[in-house]
Amino acid sequence: MRRTLAEQVVVRPMTLDDLGAVWRLGKSLFTGEISYSKRLWTEDELLARFVDEPPLCLTATFKDRVVGFTIGAILRRAGSSWATGYLVWIGVSKRYQRKQVALKLYRELERRLRERGARNVIAEVETRNLKALGFMRKAGFHEDHTVSFLKKRLS
Repeated sequence: MRRTLAEQVVVRPMTLDDLGAVWRLGKSLFTGEISYSKRLWTEDELLARFVDEPPLCLTATFKDRVVGFTIGAILRRAGSSWATGYLVWIGVSKRYQRKQVALKLYRELERRLRERGARNVIAEVETRNLKALGFMRKAGFHEDHTVSFLKKRLS
């Protein structure tokens, strides 16, 4: 029986050797077409996340080539026993999108967040990013409008 592409993809911890490929993939995906995010895809952001929580930085590889990645974090509030998982970034090469690779990455991240005490997971998605919203719903997320981001142009 033939295995699906997602079954052939290996999800594993990101390594230092992966950072270049992850950086290039992220740069190709996060082009700025979706205009506003409080997070920017920069080398510093990638490196800081990789150094801060390496077990929550994962890559998806196919035939030893990086085809996707996800980066998560644990958020803890002082005085609270609750921990919240944060899906910071997730990206899959366009050629491998809609083939269950992102879902496989996310499920492994969720498992690791749960192991670290997370009781829920949050993520930010721009409302115009319909592909990302569709993926997030498929992964079990629902919209929670507890925060509004406001913007003001300074002249």
